[in-house]
Amino acid sequence: MRRALRTSIIRIMLIKYNILAAVGAVVGILNTILTWKLFGASQEADVWLLGLAVMNTLSMLVLVGVDQFLVFYTGILTKRSDEAGLFVSFSAGWALLSGVAFALVCLAAADLVVSWFGDGLSPNTKFSAVSVLTLLLPQVAAAPLVHVARCALNAHGKYGRSYALSLIAPGILLLALLYFVAAGGGGALPLGWTSAAAAAVQLTACGIMLRPWYAPWRGPVPADFRALVANSVGMRIGHSFHNFMFGLILNNALSHLAPGMISIFQYAKRFADGVSSVTVGPQNNIYHARQAQAWATHDLHRFRANVKSFLTITSPLFVSAAILTVVCMPWLLGLLSQAEDANTVYTIKTTFTVLMVWQAIVAVETIFVGVVVTSRQSAVLICVNGVFVGLFYTAVQFMAPGHPVWYIALSVAAVQATSLVGFAAAAAVLVRKHFSSTVRIQR
Repeated sequence: MRRALRTSIIRIMLIKYNILAAVGAVVGILNTILTWKLFGASQEADVWLLGLAVMNTLSMLVLVGVDQFLVFYTGILTKRSDEAGLFVSFSAGWALLSGVAFALVCLAAADLVVSWFGDGLSPNTKFSAVSVLTLLLPQVAAAPLVHVARCALNAHGKYGRSYALSLIAPGILLLALLYFVAAGGGGALPLGWTSAAAAAVQLTACGIMLRPWYAPWRGPVPADFRALVANSVGMRIGHSFHNFMFGLILNNALSHLAPGMISIFQYAKRFADGVSSVTVGPQNNIYHARQAQAWATHDLHRFRANVKSFLTITSPLFVSAAILTVVCMPWLLGLLSQAEDANTVYTIKTTFTVLMVWQAIVAVETIFVGVVVTSRQSAVLICVNGVFVGLFYTAVQFMAPGHPVWYIALSVAAVQATSLVGFAAAAAVLVRKHFSSTVRIQR
């Protein structure tokens, strides 16, 4: 009876989480559509969307000290729950301090950062991009604490609250875009101020949501916290090297194309990200939380069941949403902006289609990456991601001048396939080693 009740409660929680995920995807797609309505494929759009791309890359890089929080926290909850509160307190404090310090360094080097990511931009466009990036840096500062809060919520099964926390920034941005579209104008700088305000709201929400699990700071720094920082640095180097170099190579290549190509690619990517976030994103977070528990308890049956559940749920949703978006995109973009020619809309649609192949590969890859992350094998991440970056850079360098923008998307998908093979091979070895050793101990 209790087991059936617990199963029903979990199902209700997952339904609520998936509804929030759908809301999140709708918010993201609406933000993309309204940005298109406001800017079209223009230099202003290039500045704003490049700023967002750089912000997202830096927001991943800043997680260097808290990346493995979910893995460590889940283990502590499972084995030594009385120490969990102190671990949360130290981790949250460190997340806030490290995020602010990193953002200040980026602020001092804003000109250099923009030059790295947009080497082909004109001087005036670079100046505007620096101003926008400066206003987006509070989001970077908030990223580590948001990560810790979301991981803690997921570890406690509060998936809905975790996703609601991630909706704060895009939700506030949506309100600003609606206002500017209704007012008949607005620029990248006002949107940047809106993003900075959203970061303050996010930090406040994190403090409120983490409060039930805080414990007063006392005694020496916990050994688990020191291990968290050390292991996170090793794991995040692999992730961050990939994310930073990928963003750097991608946006640099786009900046050397004609004005408007950055925005065309980013529109397509944001549509692709929206489809992935609603179909794969929710299950991805749940999958990693469950696999961390299965790994900690050495439960091979549960580990395999989690993989099967992930694929069974996400596959039909992903394919259906991708097809629906391809069909509706030309009509929707043409309806909102008659000023853009049919070729621009066609280019966005083509780029989106190729990027969905890339997203499908990434979705399958997350199964194997989860094993590598849970087993704390940072060397595997560094090695496979290093190969990815090298191959992508080579592919971009060999493209002919004036190539179509979707060629870049095609090269991303092709190189990601090699990354999938590398992670799959490593995960197979790690799973066999971990669970076979458990069987020997039990015998």
